[in-house]
Amino acid sequence: MIFATETIALGSLVLVDTSVWIDYFRKKDPAYSKVDNLMEEEEVGICRLIIAELLQGAKGSKEIEIILDLPCVFPVIDELSDTWEKTGLLANQLRGQGITIGLADCYLATLAHQNNVRIFSHDSHFRMIKSFTQINLLE
Repeated sequence: MIFATETIALGSLVLVDTSVWIDYFRKKDPAYSKVDNLMEEEEVGICRLIIAELLQGAKGSKEIEIILDLPCVFPVIDELSDTWEKTGLLANQLRGQGITIGLADCYLATLAHQNNVRIFSHDSHFRMIKSFTQINLLE
């Protein structure tokens, strides 16, 4: 395994991925209900990459305002000093097995692993990554 065993205990936080946030903002179930429940339990976490992805697709100043407010509402899951190196190693390991997954998803998997948080995503890449690393997915 390529990940260090050092983690930051952030409890039962869930890193909500961009695809889920899009469904949440569109009030599309089951994502809307699941995120709403996570919010009630104060289990939602956010990271800067997801904020950037959401900003990239924002449609207007009101959406931008809401997205920019996310770090004020939810705990920010920050990278460690070696997160990018571990991300590159994970992508390399996957590519060596014939699996090409974008650097953004490898980064989110590494970030979640290092911070001991679960990932909630509609992206099937995380299920492939899980077979190579110890990440926890919210199903």
